[in-house]
Amino acid sequence: MNHDIDALRARFEGCTTVPEVEKRIRTELSDAERLVVASVAYDHFFASNWCGIEEAALLEKDVEEGLRPQVVEALSCEGMLPYKGTRSLLLLLAAIKAIEGQNGGQVLQLKILMAWQHLLDESSSTIHRRIKELIKEVQEPCEESLVLSVERELVIAQACLLFYGYDEAHRHIDEAFKLAKLDATLTGELGKRTKWQQHLVAQLVLSVQASGEVDEAEEQMPENVQLNDDTLMDTITLEGPAKEPVLLTSMQVACLVALTTYKRKTQPKSDIVTEECMATISMILSQKRCWAGHCQSLIMRSDLEKGKGRKVERACQQLESLLLGLDGTASYAEHGVPRCKFAVACGLPPWWKVRIQYARVLCSIGLYSEALRCYEKLKNWDGVIDCYKSMGQIEKADRLIRDLIDQKDDSVPLHLLYTMLGEINQELSCVDLEPEHFEAWNNLSAAYLRLNQKKRAFDVLQEAIKLLDLKRAPTDDDYLIKLTNEALDLIEKEPNDPCLDELCKLFARIIASKSLGAQGYLLYASLKKPTPGSVDQDGRYVRLVEQALQADTMKNDYLTKVEVALRVLKTANLLIDTRLEQAGISQKEEDIKRAKSRNNLTLLPHLKKIQMAYQDQFGAQNELKMALDDVMAKIQA
Repeated sequence: MNHDIDALRARFEGCTTVPEVEKRIRTELSDAERLVVASVAYDHFFASNWCGIEEAALLEKDVEEGLRPQVVEALSCEGMLPYKGTRSLLLLLAAIKAIEGQNGGQVLQLKILMAWQHLLDESSSTIHRRIKELIKEVQEPCEESLVLSVERELVIAQACLLFYGYDEAHRHIDEAFKLAKLDATLTGELGKRTKWQQHLVAQLVLSVQASGEVDEAEEQMPENVQLNDDTLMDTITLEGPAKEPVLLTSMQVACLVALTTYKRKTQPKSDIVTEECMATISMILSQKRCWAGHCQSLIMRSDLEKGKGRKVERACQQLESLLLGLDGTASYAEHGVPRCKFAVACGLPPWWKVRIQYARVLCSIGLYSEALRCYEKLKNWDGVIDCYKSMGQIEKADRLIRDLIDQKDDSVPLHLLYTMLGEINQELSCVDLEPEHFEAWNNLSAAYLRLNQKKRAFDVLQEAIKLLDLKRAPTDDDYLIKLTNEALDLIEKEPNDPCLDELCKLFARIIASKSLGAQGYLLYASLKKPTPGSVDQDGRYVRLVEQALQADTMKNDYLTKVEVALRVLKTANLLIDTRLEQAGISQKEEDIKRAKSRNNLTLLPHLKKIQMAYQDQFGAQNELKMALDDVMAKIQA
């Protein structure tokens, strides 16, 4: 790799300005040479910012430092500047310029554009449009090795996740699992979680079946900080004789990491989702392959543990340990570990986002001074101001905001600074200075529409959507119900209508940021209900029905309200049927037994509670009793 960067520097020897670098790429290199330049430049840029490899420079360091403001300006997109602490920015710019107008190397182009998007605060419609075009080209059949095919599917999935394309991401992850000959199923086994536990309790574990021989040597992974607790054990101890551990290849580990990343981004936070993710992470950490997958799993585990009283200390120490390995001083040859392998496919975040997560964990345990230092190093003024507010030092926050307004710092939008100033000092005049609001753009779009200027109306509406914070927008369930019912009627007439895809995307974005009610999940499930020609969507349909049941049983309303209890029984009935139908596709007796066992494990406790809560109200023709008996009969069949 060092030889590659030396050869790359030789190509640009004598360049002292950004236009000279761009001109040399454009005029002196053939298409094949431009792809080589793009590959080498991207590899070193990515390695230094995502994998902790020492920073590389395209030109002399003092020259490159002087060009940094020009490079930042060249990499700005739609008014958004790249994160200024990014290492080796000129290498990314060279890679972007080298792929302009190229017809080959689509996966490489995809990775470069994804890296560019990661530097920006918000999604860029320009980058999104180019990525969508590349994905269409990448999906065309081609001859390549199995490892490259799996990586391609996972990279496309991560690209889709960047822009809320959850259904497309899930489809590509499923395809990667098929190519990697990997099957992963969550199941329950009796075991112990604490050191003093006397009775065995059902534990959620990941059952993995993998084909193919593992001929890869074990690698030295990032440190896995152990849980220093006098009660909780590091890993769950299962009943019975120890099973022979399943060995996975690096690409199979990457598939599991991508699946966990997808699950965390697409499902609202809940104890069940946390347990499912932790079961998968435990399996990944038991392997000694794929440095990037191991690192990403530790990052995800730390995020899941930051709200847990007994585990938050481990989360803090784990992130601190990881940051020592991402400080940009490691070499490519260190321990012989190929850190960059499958890093994009696993969704590994850049070093500054890991440091921000570390600061948030520090805040969660009250270490605001330490978190403040982290935010100041990153020049993350939002975080600095939040720390000052949490510490009760409002005057320091006020002074910082006013200094940033006077300096016209580009890292924080001016309107956001005024909003924060108004919030701190309760000054309405500051908030009134906010010049950008989605309603204004929305009204302008309506005006253009009345003038029959549809193209301009559409462009303005896109701006309104950018300004609209969908995560804080209220969800109108009645509107969703009406919209879904209209869509279901439309499916019967026109099964391939594009409105259906748009409605599915809307549901996916909503449930990624907040929990829906049971009816909302069932509506989404009705849109995703598989047809005879789309059995690959069975898994998604089953998960949505499971979430609907969870939404109704999370509170104890179903034990006091008959109508809610009836709805729970109806959903349980549907869940039994869908799980058995999904298991029957493979025509394997083992899968059907597993589905029946899962129905018994997850549904029987709720049925027993309903039976005990309403036993005094049961009569011969009682509707609730008939529904309960029906579900009980199905489980025991």
